[in-house]
Amino acid sequence: MHFLGEEQLKRLRHHHGDDKVLYRDFLSLAVLGGYKAGERRVGEGLRMVLQDFDLDTAPTGQDLYLLLADKMRAENTSVLARYGTHSRAYVSRVFAQTAMLTYPD
Repeated sequence: MHFLGEEQLKRLRHHHGDDKVLYRDFLSLAVLGGYKAGERRVGEGLRMVLQDFDLDTAPTGQDLYLLLADKMRAENTSVLARYGTHSRAYVSRVFAQTAMLTYPD
């Protein structure tokens, strides 16, 4: 996720408070999103929406990724033009299936 940028990664690390949570619940979703929609598109998209985003009251993990994915989808820039509903849904489905395998009832 080098397209995300060091400054935004530091902000996310501070916001999550725990690298394990950051990597498992946020960055793993960003990598999946990058696989589906393109690493550069997702990394730069996250960096763009995080620039003016207040993390103080924001959720963490999957909830934060989905919130930012919605903001990326709403942007009308060339970088994010192809990040659509299908990319967000793909990441959500994979995360849900992983959770079912990891935490079976």
